[in-house]
Amino acid sequence: MATDSRFTRTYDSAPEAIMHVGSTLQDFVTASELDALIGGTLAPAVIAERYYEDMAIGEPDGARIATDDAQTRSDLLDFVRYEISIAIEQRREDAAEAALAELRERDARTGQLVAQALHSGASKRAVAEALDISRPTLDKMIADQADRALFDAALELLTKYGRPHADSLQLMELLAIRSVLKQARGILAAMAQLESWDAWGPEQVEVLRRAQARAQELTAR
Repeated sequence: MATDSRFTRTYDSAPEAIMHVGSTLQDFVTASELDALIGGTLAPAVIAERYYEDMAIGEPDGARIATDDAQTRSDLLDFVRYEISIAIEQRREDAAEAALAELRERDARTGQLVAQALHSGASKRAVAEALDISRPTLDKMIADQADRALFDAALELLTKYGRPHADSLQLMELLAIRSVLKQARGILAAMAQLESWDAWGPEQVEVLRRAQARAQELTAR
């Protein structure tokens, strides 16, 4: 492709030019504008035009784009919409992480108190009465806490190393679920997508194998 010497840069498309520069949506909007874009009260076309003007497309000292003006503006609009979708997904991930941290903190406090009480010699009956629950409920709580700890460890391994075979956002949502049965089903589904276990060391594989076995046991009931 020939390059017009008047132009400092030549690109096949507007998104290619943007990716070359390395600009993200956050570089072109304020925090309140991003909220408005996500909320639908600010038109993506406004920001697409901002990109167009910033790159000075068609100006002697700007970027030269191979597509015609209409296609360039359409591509910029599609790019902004895509960036908005990425921002929405990031906020979902942040919310899931925050919810997960809160749930873990709460569960950890309860689990620690139960473990400390039992370790100090308190009977399960006394602990159950203190929590205002039945003995069978306490037994299930203790078993669930052990299962959840195992499943959380397995899900974190899958989230960190299992992509792209396992969807990271879905796995993060599973981490926030307090139903061990739903976690078990999710773990089995994620593991079924794995093509290889090579991403993990022997100890990590052992965690995954134990989680898989326990998940199969729970879902078989």
